Amino acid sequence: RAWFKDKFYHAVTDCANVLLCLPPVILEREELLAVVHEAFAQEGPPDGWYSEREVKDCESVVSSLHVEQRLLPPAAFQEEDGTVILTPMNQFWSEALGRAHIVLLGSTRIPEGRMSSKERVDAEMLDHRCPGFLQQLAVLHMMPLEKSALVGAAKIFLQSPMLTPEIWQPNTPLRTKVRMDALAEAVACLVAATQHSADHTAAGQAPARARPPHDLLTSSGPSAGACETAVRRLKPASTIWSGEGIDTGLRALPVTPVGDIGDVLAGTESLCRIKGKELKEKWAFTKDAHQLLENVTDSLFQTSDEEHARRLAEAEANFEQVQKEVEKKAAEYNDFKDKLEDLVEQVITRCSQATMKYKAAETMLSNLSRQLGESRRELVYFTKQDQADLKKIVQQHCPPTSEGPRERTPVLALFELCCLVLKVSPNPTRDDIQKTLSDPLFATKMAAVDSDHLPREYVENQEAFDLISEPEEFADTKVLYMIANVVLPVFKVASTIAKLPEMKEEVDRLTRQREERAGEVEDMQKEEDQIAEAFADLQAREEEVLTELEQLQDTAATSAERRSRMEQLCGVTRHDRVRWGWALHKASQELASLIGDCLLSALGCRYLGPLGQEHRQTLMAHWKAILQRFGIKHSEDFDIISYWTPASARYRWHSELGLPRDKHLQESVVMASLLSHSWPLFYDPDGIAASFLEKLYPGAVRVSMDSADFQKD
Repeated sequence: RAWFKDKFYHAVTDCANVLLCLPPVILEREELLAVVHEAFAQEGPPDGWYSEREVKDCESVVSSLHVEQRLLPPAAFQEEDGTVILTPMNQFWSEALGRAHIVLLGSTRIPEGRMSSKERVDAEMLDHRCPGFLQQLAVLHMMPLEKSALVGAAKIFLQSPMLTPEIWQPNTPLRTKVRMDALAEAVACLVAATQHSADHTAAGQAPARARPPHDLLTSSGPSAGACETAVRRLKPASTIWSGEGIDTGLRALPVTPVGDIGDVLAGTESLCRIKGKELKEKWAFTKDAHQLLENVTDSLFQTSDEEHARRLAEAEANFEQVQKEVEKKAAEYNDFKDKLEDLVEQVITRCSQATMKYKAAETMLSNLSRQLGESRRELVYFTKQDQADLKKIVQQHCPPTSEGPRERTPVLALFELCCLVLKVSPNPTRDDIQKTLSDPLFATKMAAVDSDHLPREYVENQEAFDLISEPEEFADTKVLYMIANVVLPVFKVASTIAKLPEMKEEVDRLTRQREERAGEVEDMQKEEDQIAEAFADLQAREEEVLTELEQLQDTAATSAERRSRMEQLCGVTRHDRVRWGWALHKASQELASLIGDCLLSALGCRYLGPLGQEHRQTLMAHWKAILQRFGIKHSEDFDIISYWTPASARYRWHSELGLPRDKHLQESVVMASLLSHSWPLFYDPDGIAASFLEKLYPGAVRVSMDSADFQKD
């Protein structure tokens, strides 16, 4: 009880897991079995185990733990309202049970005489003697598993989503199809054979004990703690169990190989991913280099002068054909473009122009109306002097009919326009002009002209209007300038008003036409884009064919010189082609043998460490034979050193880092480097490993148990 209490106390104090190893003799002592049964009582510490002072110490320890150090936070022992479910002592007991694990050291393979023959150690006996005790056991050594059970365990591991053997190999044409059943049987046989070798170890195959084990039944062991002095000594029994119970290498105590199967498969999967990525890159690079050299050689031997001439003739004919196609497509494109432009002119451009013309006419009417208002106000102030001046001008430019016809001048045209806007006659004569302009109320009538209702027949006479461009032509004569400022705008307004209905009708017609034929325009534009794209493709093709033709012409001109140079190049690269071909073959073989080679590597890291060189070679040959039997492809000359370490790295190990040229040492370094599940342990009496590793990893820190601050480091 004191021993259990001490271990529980230190487990909670140090926040560490405790492995409690129990000898088989406990099974023959009922009082000891009762103590073990009490030690794992789930409801709390048994009565009489702890004194009041010990209870206070335990409660103080569990209360001082930080939340992150506890297996369960304090909130797990409370209700929602804060009521504490378990006392501090029960919380201490829960923490202790969560950190303590029992290992029962017993096996049916222990020879007769080393254990009492009253009862056999099996699960049924333990379940009968100590109900519920089996749930507390971490390890129970039973009879060896049969091969079918090992194969089944391997299949279960291979079906795990953590392994997924389908993706162990990189995606290349050289992936080999591996049957999962064969792989499972092979791994099971490999592990079982290795375990058998461990159970029947030959002399010198594994290192001997560094020191004799301690027996806790007679003396205190190095890891028992100070509390062992308080434990009542047990009578010596027929067992040689030691307090440590741990050995090294293949001479370890017998364990079930199921865990080894999982470790080997996990190691194989990890190594396949690492090596597969490396081999894929190496294979792709080697393949490209070898293919380049082969293409150069093929181009030399498959190309002759006749071949050059034939290819040149084909290129010229092809260029002529492409030129004709380009010309034909260009003509088609230009014709279609002209049709599209005509259609756009009819449907869109004319409509836009008519709309702009109509809006411009409306704008001009607005401006002329404003200008006309100002000009009419000037005519209101037409004086008698202005009237007299007008008569003189009329007599001068429009004499009586008896004097014969006179040339038609802008002034005469202005007078005709005055007759038209005053509605005197659609075709005014000279008499009409003299009579109209001699009227004393001429200026008043002109100021009151209604431009909006001028009859159409008076507006259609454009001959007189065409002779006058702007009122500024009469700027030298005040009277004529005043009249022109009224007559011309009035005539423009009247003629524009007369044309507006027709212009509006034309705009509406063109707008309807544009709406009706908009789809036709869009279709033609899309078709034009397609033709333009096809035309551009043909032009690009013409450029490519022309470039090819020019290259062939240059090649034909220098074919003799090129052939001579290529022959020299092929002669120089002959050995390179052989070397790259051999490298490609080797890379392909390594990719095809990836799973088998990585499986051998994982087995080597798992088992070969403690063995000597001769035993390593023997076991490796045995593993290769098993893989060969189950059809798992592997490299026949597989060597873990050259497989994982290039020659340049090994040269650096010897020349710079001081590693002796010893194959056994090199293998040990490689296997230690590949270990991913544990720290490597070197038996290094000569100090070679420590010196080598310090040089290999310059940033590493070296600590020793002799150092005063070893525990701190």
